[in-house]
Amino acid sequence: MNMENRRLKLAIVDDRGLFMETLANALAGYPDLEISFTAVNGLAMQQEIERHGPPDVVLLDVEMPVMNGYATAGWLAQRYPQARILALSLYEDEAVVRLMLLRGAHGFLLKGTDTRTIHEAVQAVHRHGVLTNAYVTPRLLREVDRPPPLDKLPGPEDLRDRHFRLLEHIQTDDTYEGIADKLCLSEATVKGYADELYKALGVHSRAAAVQQARRLGLLPLD
Repeated sequence: MNMENRRLKLAIVDDRGLFMETLANALAGYPDLEISFTAVNGLAMQQEIERHGPPDVVLLDVEMPVMNGYATAGWLAQRYPQARILALSLYEDEAVVRLMLLRGAHGFLLKGTDTRTIHEAVQAVHRHGVLTNAYVTPRLLREVDRPPPLDKLPGPEDLRDRHFRLLEHIQTDDTYEGIADKLCLSEATVKGYADELYKALGVHSRAAAVQQARRLGLLPLD
């Protein structure tokens, strides 16, 4: 079969069953799309990929229990970098968009977006590798250094992973020197990573970073 004419394999990952089912049924009506599977969170998605193989495009909810969109996007980016990720959220928040891009997403849409626009977005992100719109602007892409080289997979020392390892420590009472000792890094390096993390979260202090991370579900609530 001509690869240009084959149907794109689409996965939808969202914990809201009715929304997911309605969206899947609507998109299944397009002859150029095949709904490969649906899943209620990132862990369930991993199991579906084992059964059905990786999709071409994933519509990925940000706010999910068990394994949220941030963790799921990072997992996909590491293991299936060819899969395009379109993040979905109820909220228009640049901090959310920025973090999803840092974790490996290729675009962002609000959940209220009409089916035709979602279909066009799926095709666009598959063709071009990134979807630019009112949420994912050229400025934001430059700030998060996207798109990444397709032939370079993020490893454990990738900057995005450093951000998320640091998050586990900045919520404690440890000083930067103490955090540096635990991470086997210099204090200056930890402060540099913290500055990058604050930028990603759209904040300017350690306390604000913790508060924002909890609001976004990146850290547990007190």
